[in-house]
Amino acid sequence: AEVSTQSTGLAAQAIACGARDIMVAGGMESMSNVPLYQNRSAPVYGDRTLRDGILHDGLTDAYTAGLHMGHCGEDTASTMSITRAQQDEYTVRSYSTAAAAYQKGALSAELVPVPTPNRKNPDLICSEDNEYKNVKVDKIPGLRTVFDKAGTITAANSSKISDGAAACIVMSRDTAERLGVNPLATILTMADSAGAPIKFPIAPVRAMEICLENLGISIDDVQRVEINEAFAVVALACQQMLGIPLDIYNPNGGAISLGHPIGASGARLVGTMAHTMSSGDKGLTGICNGGGGASALVIQKL
Repeated sequence: AEVSTQSTGLAAQAIACGARDIMVAGGMESMSNVPLYQNRSAPVYGDRTLRDGILHDGLTDAYTAGLHMGHCGEDTASTMSITRAQQDEYTVRSYSTAAAAYQKGALSAELVPVPTPNRKNPDLICSEDNEYKNVKVDKIPGLRTVFDKAGTITAANSSKISDGAAACIVMSRDTAERLGVNPLATILTMADSAGAPIKFPIAPVRAMEICLENLGISIDDVQRVEINEAFAVVALACQQMLGIPLDIYNPNGGAISLGHPIGASGARLVGTMAHTMSSGDKGLTGICNGGGGASALVIQKL
């Protein structure tokens, strides 16, 4: 999930080293089109087994057989005593802030309409995320848990399977001036970190701490924090460990309410900060991946 955050950082590094002048960094995911897999050595006679590509390649830990990302989330919830009620409350906040952001047009500058024709409507254009409209708040507390009968994670307080893409154009200041381009923000620092795979929900914390250390600042010196809402427990755990004030934390919704096309989410976080912060503001973003790793960036709005 953190690949498009990392690609933005790698683009900045390549430009800083003088290897490139301009780079496009980002990612995409069409989760609705991920295929089902069948082994090449399928039996000549008898049943064949198909494997879900999303589950096998996207949501299962690469280092621990059978360890779904949700099991890692349940481990964090148990270890940090984060309750189902807290996760559901955060989920409602994510949907509410996303709806408010759309209503006031806060996200319009970062969205690109995409033609999505189908047989019924050949002229259909997708111009906004749809997930935030689908919530039924009164149903959230009654949903069954997904990964552990006695657990806390449900379909509601998890990120949603989605299609999407995000990209950032990165260039040096000299190139921007030469081309007459007005940049949105400058990248101040970046970092990666990794820990035990089962602890992936809290992996962004160390990467974000390294970013703050690089700049000699604290969480109190940033005006925006965006963390990918892979699960509500991820957002709550990172908030708790870093001491992030709620009023600057994912103020326009996140992956729970907007969707989480895995390869695109990191660049979306960077882009939404660049578009929605005020001039001079510093924004810190972090995103985890399945496998225990994470990436983080700090940008400053120009």
